[in-house]
Amino acid sequence: MYPDGTFIIKGRTADAIRFKIFGDVVYPGPIEKIVSKYPGIKNVLVVGAKINDLIGDEITYCIRMHDGEKEPTDEELLEFCAQNGLDEIQRAARIIYFDSFPSTANGRKFSKKLLKQKVEEMLEKDSNVGMTKWFQDLNKEIYQINY
Repeated sequence: MYPDGTFIIKGRTADAIRFKIFGDVVYPGPIEKIVSKYPGIKNVLVVGAKINDLIGDEITYCIRMHDGEKEPTDEELLEFCAQNGLDEIQRAARIIYFDSFPSTANGRKFSKKLLKQKVEEMLEKDSNVGMTKWFQDLNKEIYQINY
């Protein structure tokens, strides 16, 4: 803090995902808390990926399962989330499973910035990667796209 009472906060980035269709700002923390309760899930990070002018950031659940655990279908996971208090606007447009998450330079924490870059690289190779059925239906309605 400076003598005049002001201070500068460094190193913080916005953790909000703007999902324009519903006109709300969505925060990953509450989503991660609920998704992480699903049986067999080891870690979950939520990122906004593939920014779209009409829709905004696509809410992407990035999930690591415990060894030997079966990945749930998107319908099973989204139903579980809804039953545990997740709002419709917090639903995943994409659910992508990972063996590991990228870490920060010191290796102590997972890096959402690097994870988001990885997700965007995956989307460049395959624009349908991890797309949930409800999001496919939404795209069909908006863009008349058939999958």
